Amino acid sequence: MSMVTDADDDQTLQGETLQRETLPHDRSPHGTRPAITLLMHPRIERIGDVHVIEQHSVGDETRVSRLEPEFRAPRTGATAPIREAYTSRQPLIIRWDASGGAELSPASPSSGLTLRGSPLTGPTRVSQHEIDRGVPLGLGPNVAALLHRTTGLGAHPQTFGLIGESDSVQRTRQQIQRIADMPEKVLIRGETGTGKELVARALHEASDRSERPFIAVNMANLQPGTAQSQLYGHARGAFSGADQRREGVFGAAQGGTLFLDEIGETRDEVQQMLLRSLDGVGTSVTVEPVGESQPKRLDVRIVAATDADLEGAVEEGSFDQAILARLQVGEIEVAPLRERLEDLGRLLIHFAAEVLPSADQDHRLDPERSDGQPWLSPGDVARLVEYSWPGNIRELRNAARQIAIHSRGRPETSLGPSLERRLERDQGRRTERGLEPEPTSTPVTNEPARRPAELSHAELVDALRSVDWSPEAARKTLGISKNSLYALMTQYEIPRAQDLARVTIERALEECAGDVGFAADALQVSERGLKLRMRSLGLSN
Repeated sequence: MSMVTDADDDQTLQGETLQRETLPHDRSPHGTRPAITLLMHPRIERIGDVHVIEQHSVGDETRVSRLEPEFRAPRTGATAPIREAYTSRQPLIIRWDASGGAELSPASPSSGLTLRGSPLTGPTRVSQHEIDRGVPLGLGPNVAALLHRTTGLGAHPQTFGLIGESDSVQRTRQQIQRIADMPEKVLIRGETGTGKELVARALHEASDRSERPFIAVNMANLQPGTAQSQLYGHARGAFSGADQRREGVFGAAQGGTLFLDEIGETRDEVQQMLLRSLDGVGTSVTVEPVGESQPKRLDVRIVAATDADLEGAVEEGSFDQAILARLQVGEIEVAPLRERLEDLGRLLIHFAAEVLPSADQDHRLDPERSDGQPWLSPGDVARLVEYSWPGNIRELRNAARQIAIHSRGRPETSLGPSLERRLERDQGRRTERGLEPEPTSTPVTNEPARRPAELSHAELVDALRSVDWSPEAARKTLGISKNSLYALMTQYEIPRAQDLARVTIERALEECAGDVGFAADALQVSERGLKLRMRSLGLSN
C-alpha cells in the first residue's frame, strides 16, 4: 500500500463528497445504536473518538475507511475521518441484518483489515451478542477500533477524574453528581479493581466537604482486639502502651468523608461495633473512644465499598442486615472493564503516560518522534479486547506498566512474555469450554483446571502479577479460597505487604527512585498493600 500524506488527504477531502445516508428509523436492539470507537491511533488525541450510527435499517451499509465516516471527539465535539496515512481508502463494509448482527466485508482483499487480530479477506458475520460485548477491528496497521453498541448518552459536563466516555462511565458520573452534595451514606458496588475508591474520592471532591479530610480504611484488615481504638481512638493510658491520646479514623475524618473499603469483609465483632456508629441520620455519627466515659458525636459522611454480595451474606448470617440497610440510602454501581471496552484505548494511554516518562519512553506517544506508529498495534489491542480482565482496571493498569517496561529500549512496543502467557491461558480456557465471548451482564470467571495444591509457583506468581499482586483478586482469578491462596503463598515464600520489613521497603524504594508502583512490582506485593504497610511504619509515600 502506498503512503499518502495528510496533504493528500486534505486535497481528497476537498474534491470528494462523503456519502452519509440518513435512514428513516433505527432498529438496534435494547434501545441502543451501533457505534465504532477508535481504540488506538498514532495521534493519541484521536483515541476514544466515536462514530455513532444514528439510524439504520436491515440491509443498510456502513462504510469505514480513511476518509469516511466522521468520528466525533466526545469532549470537544470536533469531527474528522480517520485520516491516517496507512489506513486504506478501500472501505470496510458493514451490512446490518434483522437479528441485530452484521456482515463485515472488505471492499478489497488487500485492504489490510483485521477482525479480532486475524486478516479479514472475505464476508464474515458477527452476531448481536458479539457486538453487544464489542468486536475488535484493525483498520490498517496503525488504527484499532471497536464495533459495539451505545445509548449515545453524550459526555457528562464533568469528568470527576474518571477516564473514559462509555455509557457506564457516564452513568457513574450522573450518579456522583446526583448524590455528591447530599449528607446520606453511600454504598459503592463493583468487582475488584474497578476503581471504587476513585469513585469515593470523586464523591468527596464534588461535595461541599472537599476542603476537609478524606480518610480511607480497609475494613478487612481490622482485628477485633484493636478495631475500637483504630476506628474511634483511645484516651491516654486506656491500655498498656497507650502513652498518648489517639483520635482514630472517625475522628480524623471529622467534617469530611470516611471511606470504609471492603465493608463486606468486616469481621462479626467489628460489625457490631460499627453498627452503633451508623445509627445517626445523615452525617451524624457516634463514637466511643477506648478509655473515655462519654461517647462523642461527630460530623462524618460515610462512604462504603464492596465487591461482595451483601444480600447473600445477610442470608448466610455473615453480614448484618442493619448495616446494609443504613448503607443502602445511596448506591453507585461501578461497571467492570468488560462492560466498557470502548474505554480500553483511553485507559491504556492514560496508564502508559503515567509510567513512560520514568522509563525514558515518553517519545512513544508522540507521533512525530515515534515514526507515526501507535503505542500498540491493532493485533495486540484486539488480544487485549478479547481478554476477560478478571482484575478489571487495576489489572489493565498493571498490564500497561508491564508493556512500557518490557518495551524499553526496543524498536516497537510489545506485550511481553508475562502478559502473553496470561492472554494465551485465558484463551485456552475459553477454547476448552467452547465459550464465545461472555455477555456483558455475566461475570467471567477463570476457575483452575486443577486443585489448589497442584498450582505451581510460576502459575501462582503469574496470577498475582496479573491483578497487581492483590490476593483477593488473585484467588478469584484462580477460583480458590482465601485460606488456600495464603497457604500457597506461605508454601512458595511469596511475601505479603503487611509482613515486609522496613529495611526491605526502604531498599526497594531506593532502587526504584522512590516510585511506589515500581517498588511494589519489585517486591511482588500490591501497591495499595505497600502503601498501607508504609503508612503503618511511618514511611512517607
